[in-house]
Amino acid sequence: MEARIVRGELQKCYKYEGVNQYQNCKELADKYAHMIRENAVKGYKKIDTE
Repeated sequence: MEARIVRGELQKCYKYEGVNQYQNCKELADKYAHMIRENAVKGYKKIDTE
Protein backbone atom coordinates (compact mmCIF):
# COMPACT_ATOMS: atom_id res chain seq x y z
CA MET A 1 0.00 0.00 0.00
CA GLU A 2 2.79 2.42 0.85
CA ALA A 3 4.54 1.67 -2.44
CA ARG A 4 1.40 2.75 -4.28
CA ILE A 5 1.40 6.09 -2.45
CA VAL A 6 5.09 6.66 -3.17
CA ARG A 7 4.51 5.76 -6.84
CA GLY A 8 1.73 8.36 -7.04
CA GLU A 9 3.98 11.01 -5.51
CA LEU A 10 6.76 10.03 -7.92
CA GLN A 11 4.43 10.43 -10.90
CA LYS A 12 3.36 13.87 -9.66
CA CYS A 13 7.01 14.84 -9.21
CA TYR A 14 7.90 13.69 -12.74
CA LYS A 15 5.05 15.71 -14.25
CA TYR A 16 5.83 18.81 -12.18
CA GLU A 17 9.61 18.84 -12.67
CA GLY A 18 9.64 18.12 -16.42
CA VAL A 19 13.17 18.15 -17.80
CA ASN A 20 14.88 18.04 -14.39
CA GLN A 21 12.89 15.06 -13.14
CA TYR A 22 15.88 12.75 -12.81
CA GLN A 23 17.75 15.16 -10.55
CA ASN A 24 14.87 16.50 -8.48
CA CYS A 25 12.91 13.27 -7.98
CA LYS A 26 15.87 10.96 -7.34
CA GLU A 27 15.06 10.48 -3.64
CA LEU A 28 11.50 9.36 -4.37
CA ALA A 29 12.65 7.08 -7.19
CA ASP A 30 15.24 5.42 -4.95
CA LYS A 31 12.69 5.00 -2.15
CA TYR A 32 10.16 3.46 -4.55
CA ALA A 33 12.72 1.08 -6.05
CA HIS A 34 13.78 -0.04 -2.56
CA MET A 35 10.17 -0.62 -1.51
CA ILE A 36 9.46 -2.69 -4.63
CA ARG A 37 12.50 -4.90 -3.99
CA GLU A 38 11.82 -5.37 -0.27
CA ASN A 39 8.04 -5.82 -0.40
CA ALA A 40 7.68 -8.10 -3.40
CA VAL A 41 4.22 -9.58 -3.80
CA LYS A 42 4.10 -13.36 -4.09
CA GLY A 43 1.95 -14.93 -6.77
CA TYR A 44 -1.05 -17.11 -6.00
CA LYS A 45 0.81 -20.33 -6.83
CA LYS A 46 3.52 -19.54 -4.29
CA ILE A 47 0.94 -18.80 -1.59
CA ASP A 48 -1.07 -22.00 -2.26
CA THR A 49 1.95 -24.29 -1.93
CA GLU A 50 3.00 -22.95 1.47
